[in-house]
Amino acid sequence: GARAGDRIFVTGTLGGTALAVARAARGARVRVAPEPRLAAGMVLARMRGVGGCIDVSDGLAADLGHLLDASGVGAEIDAARVPRPAGFAAACARAGADPERLALAGGEDYELLFTLRPGAPAAARVARLLGVPVAEIGRVHRRRPGGRTRSARGFRHF
Repeated sequence: GARAGDRIFVTGTLGGTALAVARAARGARVRVAPEPRLAAGMVLARMRGVGGCIDVSDGLAADLGHLLDASGVGAEIDAARVPRPAGFAAACARAGADPERLALAGGEDYELLFTLRPGAPAAARVARLLGVPVAEIGRVHRRRPGGRTRSARGFRHF
């Protein structure tokens, strides 16, 4: 349901779970229990102006690719606007991990990635409606003829 001109949003922060996995691989004891945004998803399902929506379980890049492919459109994301947990860059440095890669391609965060039509509310208003932090991270555009979504590899389950 995403269309050219839609704005792209994400709830919460991304990369925290991937960082925990990276830290665990280096022997750290970590406990991560991401909480699916079920209540926020139900609000989005009733909200006017929503184009497409998917949970971020395979990583932002991969799941955005799924949404774009299903809608037959392309997108541009501003990686600097992708919300990350507090202290994320420093924690990534200590773990020897690339913060941008973890935020864009790490999986299992269970946040929501969704598009809103141009006349829909701004991120602050949507955050109040959903009861969770929301950030605008990009825009949907027409797919170029013969084009296919280019995305980074997401979380690999096996």
